[in-house]
Amino acid sequence: MILNESGDQDIIAASASGTSRFRVGNDGTVYGGYFADISNTAYGIDPAGTSNFGGYSLKITGGALLAYDSGSVGIGDTTPDAKLNIQATTEQLRLDYDDSNYTSLTVSSGGDLTIAPTGSDTNITGNAALTGDLAVNGDDITADGALTLNSASYVRIGDSGTPGSANGDDDLYVEGDLEVDGVLYLDGTLDTTFTAGSVVFAGTSGVLAQDNSNFFLGRFI
Repeated sequence: MILNESGDQDIIAASASGTSRFRVGNDGTVYGGYFADISNTAYGIDPAGTSNFGGYSLKITGGALLAYDSGSVGIGDTTPDAKLNIQATTEQLRLDYDDSNYTSLTVSSGGDLTIAPTGSDTNITGNAALTGDLAVNGDDITADGALTLNSASYVRIGDSGTPGSANGDDDLYVEGDLEVDGVLYLDGTLDTTFTAGSVVFAGTSGVLAQDNSNFFLGRFI
C-alpha cells in the first residue's frame, strides 16, 4: 500500500479530538510521543546514518549493546550488575580531552585495574586511602613537602626480617646497611653490643670496633 506516492505530504494518525499522535513527515522524519513493543516482541532501531531524538543524536555503526534493567544501564552487557556496567575484554573506558590526550581505564581478566594516561601524571586532589600495599615499580616515591610515614607500628625498610628492639610506634627498622653521608644526630641513646667497660677504636674503614685484647694498662718503672 502506497500513501501519498508523490511524497509531498505528511502521513498523520490523530485522536478523535484531532490531536496528532503519529506523523511521518514528507522529509522522512517520524514523530511520535511513545513507542512500545507489540506482545513483547523484540524491536529495535537500525539506522543507516544518524537518528535524531528530540534534538539529540544516536548513531550506531554496529557492535554496540545498550540494556536497561531495573534502573541500570549496561554497555556490552545485557544483565548489568551496577547502575552503569561497561563490559569488554579490552579498554573499557576512555576519558578524552581530545583525540590525542586522554586516560584509559582497563580491567584485566584477573580484575586488576590499569589507569593509563597519555600524559605523565595522575593527580589526586585530597587523600588517597589504601587498605593494601603500595607497590612502586621502576620509579621513585617523591614529595614536594615533607614525606611523612605515620604508622601505628614500626616502619621497615627491607623485604623481610624482624626488629629486635625498634618494634614500637614510629620506630624505624632497616634490614640492611645504613649509610649516612651527612651528619648523624642522636638525641637519645646509642645502643650497641659492646660489653661494659669496653675500649672502642676506629677499626677497618673507620668502623668502630671493640679491642679490649690489645689494650694494656700498667705501670712502667
